[in-house]
Amino acid sequence: SGLLSLPEVADLVATCEVLQDPGANASLVRLLSGPRWRIGPRDLALLGRRARLLVARDRGEDDPERRLAAAVEGTDPAEVISLADALDTFLESSLDGSDDGLPFSPQARVRFARLAAELRDLRRSLADPLMDVLHRVLAVTGLEVELSASPQALAARRRETLHNFLDVAASFAATATAEEGRATLLAFLGFLRTAQQYEKGLDNALPGGENTVKVLTAHKSKGLEWDVVVVPGLVTGTFPDGKGQERWTAHGKVLPHALRGDAGTLPDVGEWDAAGLKAFHADMKDHHATEELRLGYVTFTRPRSLLLGSGHWWGPTQKTRRGPSAFLRALHDHCAAGYGETEVWADEPEPGEENPALAEDAVEQAWPLPLDREALRRR
Repeated sequence: SGLLSLPEVADLVATCEVLQDPGANASLVRLLSGPRWRIGPRDLALLGRRARLLVARDRGEDDPERRLAAAVEGTDPAEVISLADALDTFLESSLDGSDDGLPFSPQARVRFARLAAELRDLRRSLADPLMDVLHRVLAVTGLEVELSASPQALAARRRETLHNFLDVAASFAATATAEEGRATLLAFLGFLRTAQQYEKGLDNALPGGENTVKVLTAHKSKGLEWDVVVVPGLVTGTFPDGKGQERWTAHGKVLPHALRGDAGTLPDVGEWDAAGLKAFHADMKDHHATEELRLGYVTFTRPRSLLLGSGHWWGPTQKTRRGPSAFLRALHDHCAAGYGETEVWADEPEPGEENPALAEDAVEQAWPLPLDREALRRR
């Protein structure tokens, strides 16, 4: 999650990982299967086969004694299968496939050779300062051009995201230079892995951005945080949640309350008999209902000026009707008292009425919207 999970940043980081580590196979697959190189599963599998052949040739697997010794000794880090090494072989191999006999597609051979040449050129600059390396990667790979080719609003958001990432890199470079004398790409990638593991992928570095729509959960809400807040899905069983929390007395995967840091706020089992467990179950239901009310309170006090709520009777595929939840009914009553407006309030369906979305003549709307093929071709 966070900044590192956004596509424009993830592609840049993947390129840097491939440059620094020939064994970064997952990152290389991301690049090869992405919109720029568009390598299919068949050619990716063949590339993996070529990489395995390289390792087998280097360690002489035709010799039974060597195979036995390798099995006893374990894996040498130098013998790990590297897709990047296999990619480099396309710089010397013929494009017609006469050298290896593997049935790569002609387009894949050309693209493999182009990417290998690009990566080899970029590796020559790894000794440069960190920010110079990152800007060179952006220029050579065309990531900046791809951002500019995006629709205007999307391009602005992606540029802002990329600038936030470069700000993080610049801050790291300044700190590392002050402490150690120099910031390297290797050290920066280590910093990013730590951030991915312990800081939710640089969650705090996500772009704020004015005039943008934020998709957020109701958790960690703050009062009067946004001018306008939209809360969809206020239907029975969804918000407030009607399922309740799993009880540790019934599910082995749930941590007992006594071992939790918030044990003082949680119900406890008074007596270990049928009556005590029944009382505990009732207390858990009450506790869950209170937690849902608290979550609803922080959600509905989040906007500074406008709160929009919505619900529905029918979901897209449900045969059982849902209807407004207690929260949506409370908002409706609040508006009816003169403190807001109700634009639409659908009448309750008749008993036995079926979901109109499941009717044979219902028109199915594609979502997400299909990609613009012409725009995709230009990329």
